[in-house]
Amino acid sequence: KNTFCKLLCEVFQNTLPLLGVASIAPILQSNDLFWVNQLGDTLAVSAQSAANTLYQFSFGLISFIPSVTATLVSKNYANNDLEKTESTLTTGLIFGFTTSFVISMMILRTI
Repeated sequence: KNTFCKLLCEVFQNTLPLLGVASIAPILQSNDLFWVNQLGDTLAVSAQSAANTLYQFSFGLISFIPSVTATLVSKNYANNDLEKTESTLTTGLIFGFTTSFVISMMILRTI
């Protein structure tokens, strides 16, 4: 029982920061929507909701990059393969920048 309790404590300690990070975006979006709603303009509220949806989509699309890149970089670096480590970092950065740029252009096009 003691081992199970330690394991449960460890899982909870690792999960709590992730829960905090995952809850930041919805809290901020709710706050933005509340204050935009105070304007009394239904068009502004619908625009804010559309922006929140697009942000959540782009965040979900891009947020996996650091976890995948960090795993591959640490594996390659542990194998002392610096060329593959650099290639992995470069690929992750290029993919992130390209995806962010395309989403930004889509947003600017709709404005």
